[in-house]
Amino acid sequence: DEGDMPVGGAFAQYAAVPLSRLSVKPAGISHEAAAASALVGTTAYQIVNNCAGVKKGDKVLILGGPTSVGMIAVQLAVKKGAKVFTTASPRNKDFVQSLGDGITIIDYRAEKWWELDTTKEVDSVIDTTGEEGAWEHAQTVLKLEGNFVSIASFDVGFDPKGHAPRKFAAMYMLCNDPDVQDVIAAALADGTLKIPLVEPDFPFSEQGAKDMLSAQAKGAHTGKLVMKIE
Repeated sequence: DEGDMPVGGAFAQYAAVPLSRLSVKPAGISHEAAAASALVGTTAYQIVNNCAGVKKGDKVLILGGPTSVGMIAVQLAVKKGAKVFTTASPRNKDFVQSLGDGITIIDYRAEKWWELDTTKEVDSVIDTTGEEGAWEHAQTVLKLEGNFVSIASFDVGFDPKGHAPRKFAAMYMLCNDPDVQDVIAAALADGTLKIPLVEPDFPFSEQGAKDMLSAQAKGAHTGKLVMKIE
């Protein structure tokens, strides 16, 4: 009965993937870390480098520093030599601060980032949370040609050149790139990039999937949730 079939399921023991889309796991990282980093790592790399074009000396505001994509984007932007501002709750402040030198934390519960003097004239705003009103507020803090990238809101639209004179302003979804996966995996292996895994792992079962999605919905964790197939 097709009515009993799952719709758009994402949990499976096996998946057929073209060899050209895969990367070799470095010896220095676990299978769990490799699995947890591919999607979010590629997304973060592409929005920082390809969309926002972050470079040394840039002033970058990242909404959602503790999110899986946000924490990698923060690290990549810092490594580029950018001055990074990011939103986080007091609970995650110390963790986000540990991601790199010179990071300015904005407590989004106590402050409105678009009203702060320190966030005026930024080169890029990267939205990893889908924060309500982010695109509208970003226009008050961005430089005239500044970039806005969101991975979680449709408000800005999908045409990167649709808000001239901004160089890039659009929602973005990752494009699979094994070369980028290799870069992320190598950085995790040599310790220059980190992504914490939430412990314990969730078992590969119907209940395990429900528990993991429930934990994700609560949002009380920092790091990636992992389902492990024994």
